[in-house]
Amino acid sequence: MTSLFYVLFDLLIIGYIIYSWYWQAVVDYPGRYRVSSIIWAVVFVYVSISWNFIDITQAGAPVLLAVFLVMSVMDGVSGLGEKRIVISGYVRRTIKYSDLDQITLINAPLTSNKSYVVMELQSKGHVYYIRFAKGMEDVIATLKKHLGNDVGIKIESL
Repeated sequence: MTSLFYVLFDLLIIGYIIYSWYWQAVVDYPGRYRVSSIIWAVVFVYVSISWNFIDITQAGAPVLLAVFLVMSVMDGVSGLGEKRIVISGYVRRTIKYSDLDQITLINAPLTSNKSYVVMELQSKGHVYYIRFAKGMEDVIATLKKHLGNDVGIKIESL
């Protein structure tokens, strides 16, 4: 019975990986990679094994952990696509441009000559964010290609 659980869960995660891979393929303006998805996955796997939540001697357990790590590596990709915004997240992967209520762009300096832009998206009562390693003008120009006139863009600086 436990092996059946692992097989079904593996298939579910593989289906999500294929779905996520499709949306990554349509990103034409990539955001910065979110490394925290890998870090949290490694912590989860370590805790699960060390506290015996997952019995790695079961037939499907190592495959489940490997597929989970692959999913976490793929989940760090975000950016702007032609029809949707691809975000990093297990529950929701994309947001339609028509579902956006407000966009806030925050220019955050890293060093004296480098900066990045944080894009905060508000959609149906939820807030998401994407970071870009590009200039503010470049991000605004790309956004205007995809957005309608009904979505406001607020610009802030740190």
